[in-house]
Amino acid sequence: MENNWSFVPNPRNQTYDVTIEIGGATVYSKTDLTHYHHARWHKRFWWGGEPSVYVKHDHDYLQSTKAIPRYEDITPSEGFLNSVRQSTVPMDNGDHNDNMQDTGFQEGIGPLPKWDATYAISADRRAYYYMLANADAGGAYSVHYRDEKTGYPISIDDYPNTSLADPNGSAPALPYGSGSTPYYEGNWASHQPSMGFLPYIVTGDYYYLEEAQFWSAYNLIWPSVNNRNGSAGWWYTESLRGQAWAYRSLAQVAYITPDNHPMKAYFLAKLDSNLDRDHALYVSPGGPHKNNLGAMYMGEGNEQYRFYDYFMSWVVQYMVDLGFDKASAFRDYKLQFPIGLMGLAAG
Repeated sequence: MENNWSFVPNPRNQTYDVTIEIGGATVYSKTDLTHYHHARWHKRFWWGGEPSVYVKHDHDYLQSTKAIPRYEDITPSEGFLNSVRQSTVPMDNGDHNDNMQDTGFQEGIGPLPKWDATYAISADRRAYYYMLANADAGGAYSVHYRDEKTGYPISIDDYPNTSLADPNGSAPALPYGSGSTPYYEGNWASHQPSMGFLPYIVTGDYYYLEEAQFWSAYNLIWPSVNNRNGSAGWWYTESLRGQAWAYRSLAQVAYITPDNHPMKAYFLAKLDSNLDRDHALYVSPGGPHKNNLGAMYMGEGNEQYRFYDYFMSWVVQYMVDLGFDKASAFRDYKLQFPIGLMGLAAG
């Protein structure tokens, strides 16, 4: 269920009653559900009840493919697995921060969020539902803009002069949503989790593919038209960690979107566009930001540069691991920074 057309005038929260029946039996009902603007939800049910069988994927193999990070060989405790959520109700944000703009630790921050990482190291059934519950919960944030003309997440190729950060300077402008929502996705991607990626790999559920697409589409249309260079989709350079997580999410969605999907070429092109720009800035001879440290420009200041930089240093290698060879030269430049800090081994 969605409330997310991009150009509907005065988009607002909707309140309604829900009843879902299967075979004449009610399997879910909710009265006075407030559905936030630019949000979505879904529920899964089995005809005749959920089977007791559970397909446990080989999590060691999954990590060996490099599609997800290689984690330390640890096993979550029974106490922890018994404590994690197994479901989420519509318009609940699960274990995500209410305000992703909050500073400090968040369980969603990292190459993969805590719930995905728990599944990645265990493939336990409880971890599986923990992961899916929080993937579902990402739908409660107002980042979902579906284009009425195409039926797909909004594209800056179709709307090169439209921006969420600068709606007054946009043509056409995206209408602001009215009605309060309890959750805030933050200014761009600085604290943004990976959304939908691993759940789609594991389940093949189209809902999760689109969830990943919606968040990356949001990252592309959020920056001002001037900052992103129209349809080029360049990242917002004030936030280095934001660039890192936006790169991660874009590489992930470009990787998992099927070859015959209409948005495959779009996400690949935007990844190429940002890699071309960073190559020109940092790798090419005479690049304006090129330096011997492998450091990157960060508009928000250098006081906490190192840990932001480590996010980007991980991401550039991850893009190469996913098969995006175009990132190799940028990776070689970028990794000078953490290697230089750690020092070269003797000999």
